[in-house]
Amino acid sequence: MKSKNQIKPLKILIVEDEAIIGMALAADLEDSGYEVAEVAGSGEEALETIKKQPVDLLLLDIKLGNSMSGIETLKKIREIANPAVIIISGNSETKTFQQIQDLKVDGFLVKPVNLLDLQELLHSVQERQEE
Repeated sequence: MKSKNQIKPLKILIVEDEAIIGMALAADLEDSGYEVAEVAGSGEEALETIKKQPVDLLLLDIKLGNSMSGIETLKKIREIANPAVIIISGNSETKTFQQIQDLKVDGFLVKPVNLLDLQELLHSVQERQEE
């Protein structure tokens, strides 16, 4: 097993329609040593980014304003790529959790996102990818 210093930083695509939240997550992640490929404000924008550059992980909001939902976005992305996925949601209802359960995601966080919880999930994804 590699030490923390030898683990390649994840390249992350944040998909969040609330620009302030997306920018704050990007700043926190970059401060923690991760590479943020882009903050996409819609599912369509996320798809365009994935087509141009591979990413290791999607940090994906389940509800994306007027564009396609996070679930629809993930299904379309999985047709062309298979990054790790952490879902973020403003709601922790059982219905929301059931919707994503079948999608085989790597984690689920409720907004406001706790940076330590996010870092723990990212670290576990990194370790799985390095195995």
